[in-house]
Amino acid sequence: EECEKAGIGINHSLTNKSSTGKYAAIISPSGELFTAAVSTDFENLITIEFLETKTHILKNAKLIQCDCNLSTESLSWIIRFSQKNNIPCVVEPVSIEKASRLKGLSLDKVLLLTPNTDELSSIFGEEHKESEDALTQIVINIGLQYLWLRNGKEGSTIYTKNEIYKKEAPTVNVVDTTGAGDAALAGWIHAFLLGEDISQCLNYANALAKLVLGVKGAIRHDLNPEILKVNL
Repeated sequence: EECEKAGIGINHSLTNKSSTGKYAAIISPSGELFTAAVSTDFENLITIEFLETKTHILKNAKLIQCDCNLSTESLSWIIRFSQKNNIPCVVEPVSIEKASRLKGLSLDKVLLLTPNTDELSSIFGEEHKESEDALTQIVINIGLQYLWLRNGKEGSTIYTKNEIYKKEAPTVNVVDTTGAGDAALAGWIHAFLLGEDISQCLNYANALAKLVLGVKGAIRHDLNPEILKVNL
């Protein structure tokens, strides 16, 4: 009911009677994530067979965003589908362990990959760590459009084959870091779909992350496009 009130269509979502995922986190006094644990098997139900029943919906998408909670097989299917149908695809690695599911997959023409430094090492190895040239070369070698290296309070950098865009982390009184990374990605995608340039996409990412960092939990109940614009 809440989804319907918010105008979010769930007709094509996967539902069943099993338990939802459980996530528990310990937050430090400064608002930083200290440690966390998650228990869920639900992502395993998003199989290639299920995805193939939704091709008529996916073909009409302006952008497809997936993350490495999915199996390697499902990730590969989504990436190949987006390549074949010329649909922008965004891939979020999630964690060091799950990022390794991208090893060996073709990321040619993928719009955006969003790892932190450790997740990037899990995918491509250690040789890039101290070299911007090596990071740019990764983008060129694999045919990726944008590599967004995100490192929390240290800020973030987007690498393309021709340019580098750097952005400091937003200045904010941190209440809780939960959901800030997801918020930043949502802000970036929102701006991209509005037709903004990459620098402005980063501004939107920082603005939405800032709004979420300032509240307890991962949900900003008063969020709307106007509040986002004010915080750019």
